[in-house]
Amino acid sequence: MALKDDMTQLNNIHDLLEDSRKGYTEAAERAEAGHVKELLRHLSTTRTSLIEAVAALRRKADPEATPREGG
Repeated sequence: MALKDDMTQLNNIHDLLEDSRKGYTEAAERAEAGHVKELLRHLSTTRTSLIEAVAALRRKADPEATPREGG
């Protein structure tokens, strides 16, 4: 039961990070000020590295798990 709970939590974290990555990317596309665009792109990139780390934890916890596709 603990693995199922852990995977649920990792899936929730993955989805939240993916949603925020997409949001920052969309906001960067709409921003007009260069420094704001740069900040939003940086935040999106940071989320990408966190998503990869969560995916690695999921694979370690359950190598048979299906990869997550989005948020």
